[in-house]
Amino acid sequence: MGTLVCFHAHPDDESISTGGTLARASAEGHRVVVVIATNGEYGEVPEDLVDGETLVDRRRAAVTWPAAHLPFQQMLLPPSVARRLPPMEAPADSGAPVQR
Repeated sequence: MGTLVCFHAHPDDESISTGGTLARASAEGHRVVVVIATNGEYGEVPEDLVDGETLVDRRRAAVTWPAAHLPFQQMLLPPSVARRLPPMEAPADSGAPVQR
């Protein structure tokens, strides 16, 4: 058996996009590792946050259930403060959209 490593940008992406694949791989005996790249703190802030709850709290809670109920052997999360990368500039002649 092998190891399946899935990289996701935000908490809960593993459930939304690859949860079935991860569950199947684990059921077939593969080791499953999920890596979450950010805390999701730069996303949209939901209107239903309770007093004292931060967006990071909500995002971290979004991975608590999957980590406890889906068959991941390991889930790696970033430090509490994620670093933002500077915008990327595409070469002018590439035809690629430019992010500013």
